[in-house]
Amino acid sequence: MPRILRTEVVKAARSLIPTRFQHQGRCPGNRRQGGIDCAGEIVCTGQLIGEILEDFIGYARYSSYKYLLPLVEKNLIIADGPALGRVVLFNMFRKNPLPTHIGILSDKGLIHAYEDVGYVAEHNMSQSIPKRAWMWSDRIHSYWDFKGVVTW
Repeated sequence: MPRILRTEVVKAARSLIPTRFQHQGRCPGNRRQGGIDCAGEIVCTGQLIGEILEDFIGYARYSSYKYLLPLVEKNLIIADGPALGRVVLFNMFRKNPLPTHIGILSDKGLIHAYEDVGYVAEHNMSQSIPKRAWMWSDRIHSYWDFKGVVTW
């Protein structure tokens, strides 16, 4: 297993900016070519740092909670809190306690493929979410690490 620095995870995730949002997409590019969704960002970041994740496809656009938790449980390691380069799951809907969005923590906030903005972007965790009355930090479900990340 390769030893990966947290800064390398962030650099890999940032290299996906500004790939356009595409449901079930796994093809990094730019705003005109390629496309990834939030799960695709994690899969593609894994590839860029040398970790091939077991991926799933065929999930419905608004039922990602059935997909995201199995994706991370199978491929990543549960973590105890926020850290640079850590994967974070979000519960976007109050009525559903399961995660429906995923991204990677950076020194500036969150790198994620977000449908509402249309591409992979980096947002401050304390800023309000577009079209929503809450902040990213209000909806955190859990934190995870890629298996090869150095934890010291």
